[in-house]
Amino acid sequence: MYVRLCFEIPRAGGRLLGTSTEEFLRLKRDGQLGNSAFIDGYISVQMKTYQWAKVPVVVVLTKYDMLLNRVERTLTESALVGLSDDDFKKLVKEKADAELQKTCIKPLEKSAGSTIPWATVTSMYPSLLQPFDHAS
Repeated sequence: MYVRLCFEIPRAGGRLLGTSTEEFLRLKRDGQLGNSAFIDGYISVQMKTYQWAKVPVVVVLTKYDMLLNRVERTLTESALVGLSDDDFKKLVKEKADAELQKTCIKPLEKSAGSTIPWATVTSMYPSLLQPFDHAS
């Protein structure tokens, strides 16, 4: 069992996380979920006793294909001169991944910590899916 938080990859300078989501992720990161002494005490005892009681959070970043399309549209003609199809796909993926790091992963890690697992989802480019194993 796990909690799956799905977020659309932002466009046009939008934010990935709202204030409440940032707070939820900070609480999860810091092990402070729960808002009463009974719950906090009970949960911490159960988690120590039953490791399976810890519910992991996985972040799913949707519409990766739209990010790839946006990056592809913004490439200049001069950047494409002499590129093979494979080199073109590699360039688009590298630029999209750099944008993903800047707009999604850095803000996510700021709130949730660097160990939060995440994945990208796309229906158009299945070979470019990012697996869940990004967290160390």
